This record gives sequence, C-alpha cells and structure tokens, in this order.
Amino acid sequence: MCDTNHTMKKRTARTHATMTEILRETIRKSEIPLLRLSNETGVERGSLIRFLRGDQSLRLDKADLLADYFKLTLAQRKTK
Repeated sequence: MCDTNHTMKKRTARTHATMTEILRETIRKSEIPLLRLSNETGVERGSLIRFLRGDQSLRLDKADLLADYFKLTLAQRKTK
C-alpha cells in the first residue's frame, strides 16, 4: 500500500506561472479565433476549448505545436 502523505503532498505557493497557465493566457490574449488557431496548428478545436476551460490537459506534442506557433520557449530556471 502506498503512503498517501507521500503521494498527495500539499502544494506550496509558487512564485512563477506554470507552462499550462502561460499557454492558456497566451491563447486568450491573442484573441485568435479557435477555428483559425486549430487550422494553423493542427490542434483540434475541441481540444483547445476543453484546455481553455480547464477540463483537460494538452498532450505535450500539441502543447509544443502551440508554443511554436506563439514563439514561446521553455527555459530552465536557475537554482539558488
């Protein structure tokens, strides 16, 4: 049996946005119609809708397509 205290650690306050939050915010702020975004990236419109509502995550390959489209990059944070 697994230790639920170990697997269900309480989240600590973050000082940075997650990749998901950044991607959602970028899509919303772009005001690009989801049909156009879908056509130009290959990410299904339904997946975009569910992602923006917070109903589902995106597969990494789909998130990569959107990140490339918006020219977003992933950078490693420096540790203290």
